Amino acid sequence: MDVFSGVSKMKLHHLFFVLVLHILQGCCAQQMFREEPQYTEINPGANAELRCVIENIGGECRWQKDGKPIGLYNGKYEWAARAGSGDCSLNLMAIDIKFDDGLWECQVTASSFESQDALASKPARLVVREPPKSFAIIQNNEAKESSTDITVVDGKLETIHCESRKSNPPPVLQWFLGDKQLRASVQKNVTEDDDTRRWKAYSVLEHVFSQDDFGKSLICRVVHPAYTNDHEETAVKLDLLYKPKVTVTRVADDVLEEGRSAVKMTCTSDANPPGRVFWRKYGASEERQFVETLEFNPVMRKDSGTYVCQAENAIGLSSEETVELDVLFPPKILRVTPGGGATIGVHNQSILTCSAEGNPLPKYVWLQKLPSNQVLKRGYEDKLIIDDTTYDHQGEYVCEAVNVIGDQKKIVQSEPVRMEVRGAPQVLRYSVAKEVEAVSGRDVRLEMEVCSDPIPSKTTWDWGSLRVEAGQDLHGRYLAEQMVQHPEREDCYIARLVVKKVSPSDSRRYYLRVENAHGEDRYAVELNVKEPVSMASVIGVVIGLLVLFVILVIVLLYAYKKQKLCFKDDSKLDKSIDGMNVSQGFDAEKAGHSNGLPSANGNGKNGGLNGNGNGIVGPLPPDGMYHVSDINGTGNTNIDMIHGSLTDKL
Repeated sequence: MDVFSGVSKMKLHHLFFVLVLHILQGCCAQQMFREEPQYTEINPGANAELRCVIENIGGECRWQKDGKPIGLYNGKYEWAARAGSGDCSLNLMAIDIKFDDGLWECQVTASSFESQDALASKPARLVVREPPKSFAIIQNNEAKESSTDITVVDGKLETIHCESRKSNPPPVLQWFLGDKQLRASVQKNVTEDDDTRRWKAYSVLEHVFSQDDFGKSLICRVVHPAYTNDHEETAVKLDLLYKPKVTVTRVADDVLEEGRSAVKMTCTSDANPPGRVFWRKYGASEERQFVETLEFNPVMRKDSGTYVCQAENAIGLSSEETVELDVLFPPKILRVTPGGGATIGVHNQSILTCSAEGNPLPKYVWLQKLPSNQVLKRGYEDKLIIDDTTYDHQGEYVCEAVNVIGDQKKIVQSEPVRMEVRGAPQVLRYSVAKEVEAVSGRDVRLEMEVCSDPIPSKTTWDWGSLRVEAGQDLHGRYLAEQMVQHPEREDCYIARLVVKKVSPSDSRRYYLRVENAHGEDRYAVELNVKEPVSMASVIGVVIGLLVLFVILVIVLLYAYKKQKLCFKDDSKLDKSIDGMNVSQGFDAEKAGHSNGLPSANGNGKNGGLNGNGNGIVGPLPPDGMYHVSDINGTGNTNIDMIHGSLTDKL
């Protein structure tokens, strides 16, 4: 009985131990999360791992997205670890916002139907990043392009928006004025109406801008992790509108004296949009004068008083700036007629008028600028009258008004008035010599200057019963060259007639006739041909030179014989004689080749058109110069200067 009871007690203790152990084992083996999925952001196309680790796993791992189960697909959804190891992490490959963006849950079935230890994690959002498709600053429901102007008013509360579209997740919108960050209202993020996976972000800036902000950049910065540099931004330039603020500057003598001192008042306005500046005078009608500068010269008592400057624009009216002064003003051109220039016919009357104000009354000077940039004084009255207009009067005219205040001369010039001359051709007679002299046997070039607008249609030279047109050669002796453009005169040309190997029979008047659609002109130059120097005179000169040479040789031989001067030995004499021969040969060679084409003018000097050799046209004289050039086309015909006596030339 005792044995049985002892055995029974042992069994009871064993059963109790097994029961307690079973209870303890059941308690420790319950499934639980060691690691749950977390919020994750990933760029499109990348791979992601959703972590889920279970302790004492006894069931099976499951995943669902947005409340729907997800299966395993090779290359898309795969287990990150060996099944049954307790690691239920899921690998997602080639992330795509269309398939993978959403709420993910890690689930584990119960260890047994009795244990009731099934697990489900908290939903974790997987965000597939996409930067905003667009963003812009918006004012008055109008999106502003970057770098454009945005209009705000000084001292007024302005409301400006910044909006980004179609991003995931929504970006952070920040405001900057220049490099200073501004505080905006709370940002509002909502999903797009047609796409719940993408977001629209909206930020409102309410700010009072000041005049110091003019021209600064207002920036909306869009911060998003999908951007390479973390953020992008759009900026607009502030076109700040503010009412004018005027400043008056005064330039005057220390003491203002009536009729002697000068004063200049300038009122400038700082405003946006630009202010309209005006002056008014106290005590008078106070009529507004919309000018920035008041200038009077000399001062008059009636001008004394208080002047007020103000400016106004669409934003408002400036405060007053006052100045106490006497006012002076220099000459001012009021009007020049004809205003747009004029085209005058040849030989018609031309009238230019100039009106200027000033105190004292200004004097007038009419200036003509020639195409050669030379300036001529044409008149000294307010009205310039040219009774007989010629091509010499073509050019730009400026009216100059002058007065003297104190010891200072005040000068003002008008805008240039262009005078065009058109009509029949005109030979410049002042440039033609009365008579041209030439030496028989030489070639002579006769020149005349012709002005014409339009260009002459026909140009001929005639003498006696002969006539030759420009570009033709008559009998091989008379060549009428084509007219060429005058190098220094507008609408003017040079006509040339070449007479080859002139003889006394060529002495006569040669007429140049030029024609165009408006008429013609004809003028003549007289050629006087003289015989060359006689052969007897030439022989006499040669004999005289030979005698002089013989005397020189005798003197040198005597010096050498007596060992005088530099003749110390025979070698010196030989060198001297050789040098003399070389020099003589060089001079002879030069004489034989000096057959260029010099040009002669009316006063017998080489050079340009005015005979001073520099080719510059001076003021138009009453008597001009006729230009004639000799020609040596073959090298066998000698060239002779046309003017001056023949003895002088020899």
